[in-house]
Amino acid sequence: AAYRGRFLRWKRVAQGSKNGPQLFGWLSAMASRFTQALCRTDAMRQHTYTDDPVLAVRGTRAEARRICTVVILAWLALGFDLAYIKGQFAKSIVWVGHEVSVDVQARSVTATIKAEFMRDLLATTERLITQHVIARKELRSYAGCVSHVCNLLWAWRPFTDELWAAVEDKGRMKASFVDKSGRRRKRPANCIWTYQVIRTLTWLRSFLRSERGAISRTWLLSHYMSIDADLVFLFDACPWGLGGILVEKGVIIAYFISEITPGDAKHLGITVGSATAQQAAECLAVLVGLRAWRRFWIDRRCSFSIKGDNKTALNMALTLRGPPGPVKMIARELAFDYSSACFEPKAATHIPGVSNVVSDKLSRLYDPAQRHSWRLP
Repeated sequence: AAYRGRFLRWKRVAQGSKNGPQLFGWLSAMASRFTQALCRTDAMRQHTYTDDPVLAVRGTRAEARRICTVVILAWLALGFDLAYIKGQFAKSIVWVGHEVSVDVQARSVTATIKAEFMRDLLATTERLITQHVIARKELRSYAGCVSHVCNLLWAWRPFTDELWAAVEDKGRMKASFVDKSGRRRKRPANCIWTYQVIRTLTWLRSFLRSERGAISRTWLLSHYMSIDADLVFLFDACPWGLGGILVEKGVIIAYFISEITPGDAKHLGITVGSATAQQAAECLAVLVGLRAWRRFWIDRRCSFSIKGDNKTALNMALTLRGPPGPVKMIARELAFDYSSACFEPKAATHIPGVSNVVSDKLSRLYDPAQRHSWRLP
């Protein structure tokens, strides 16, 4: 850097400098590749999260200790300062906020968010719900904690959108509003109204209270030895009903037919039989089908595809996101189911409506125009 007629050179990356993160990223990636090159991949795998490396080592205890010794000496030769106090050598360790353990007998790996972290997050969530306003700085920190959980529970991702949108709100929300008692409340500086994120806070509280969802994941080695099943879920809907079929390795093994009830319509804010309900019905068909066939996919590693003629429903199934309204409500419900799964759906494929014949026929059982002439395909 040039300063008062002199050039200054740093021998270390200056924290807070413009290119500091990029430079450190290059250094971390280079060191990680160098470390992995020290050992065969069938004996050691190395992964680094920013500046926290973890080694998965295979072999006897003596072999594992030798590999770790070689790696540590290599890091010292590269000139790194090592935080020995953070070092762990065991079948169960804590890494970047997760408890990761290996069960040799069950041939499985389990990752769990720290119980203390989850308790603190629940306490913070319950406190924020009771407030009228939330400091922007506190909400940013809270959103960061929720994003941390997303690293393990990928189904939490849609719940972060509303939080970060509120954090980045630059005064677009109204500065005051009239509460239920008739009093006008003014928003303090650098704060957001709690009602902006109350729905997200309420749903996250449900997760954290374990009303539904989970905070750990277990992967069996057998999941990676072969694909358990090749499943294709085809769905369709009309404004009166839902239908879908489950295909395994080219054979139809199950189907469902479901009526859109007055309760469904009231909850989603749609009108049964109206063309405006079509998009919500298509998304609801995905949710109903996946819940009906939960036992086929929830704990298995399978080539899991969802096919349909509605692109919004397909996008919702893959990203758990959707436009505000009934689609977003259904996406949040689907997130609860996904939160218990070890693997994400592999693909979603759009097919023309004219070729989705069987599912379309199933969905029209409750269509008044076809009810009396309807026959099972």
